[in-house]
Amino acid sequence: LTDRTYWVQSTFYSTLFYVGDRGVLLMDPLADGAGQKVKEAVEKVTALPITAVLYSHDHVDHIGDIGVFIDAAKQKNISLRIIASDATAAKMKFLNSQLPKPTETVAFNGGSFQFENLTVQSQGFTRAAHTDDSSAWLMKQEGVMHAPDMTNPDQMPYLGFGGSENAVYLDSNLQQVANANWRYFNGGHGNIGSKADVTFMQNYMKDLRAAMSSAFESINAGDYFNEKMN
Repeated sequence: LTDRTYWVQSTFYSTLFYVGDRGVLLMDPLADGAGQKVKEAVEKVTALPITAVLYSHDHVDHIGDIGVFIDAAKQKNISLRIIASDATAAKMKFLNSQLPKPTETVAFNGGSFQFENLTVQSQGFTRAAHTDDSSAWLMKQEGVMHAPDMTNPDQMPYLGFGGSENAVYLDSNLQQVANANWRYFNGGHGNIGSKADVTFMQNYMKDLRAAMSSAFESINAGDYFNEKMN
């Protein structure tokens, strides 16, 4: 995507990594064997070690392969940074997650951390459409946004795969991402995206709501009530 930021995909999942001067920052370790594929992809680009990994949110399908990177760091006598928002750390604790805990946290809404010359900011969603600790992570100097499961440029919401289950909240989430300063967007599934893709999704949601309103006006909801089932 840039001189230092790369997008990588394995099966249905995608993530980002940033190549610094001394090490590599991985935005999500993925899961179910995809982590090893990501590690191999990084090694094709640079000989530098992965020294920091982000948990974007607590869902295991995006962070379950963290062990791959912990083991690799141990082999090189590196203390791996595992970074998350305080909301994700609290949720992992509440759920008694068996995954390794973050070694450092930042504030869910507006907190940031430094990786060499890169600033990464957590822009937590006040009402997250996917899960309550979902955040949009802005790689500031690179102009890259990482917000897994919010929306995906080549997959229409609620057709096949709907990452943002709460449609009531999706509009504000899309607007928050649209307002941020970035050029490239990774939604964790499907292709890389642009600002035009987010605008397209916003317009699509307006059309979908209009179609639903029209349909509701043309039917009697009582016709679909089943006394035996309810």
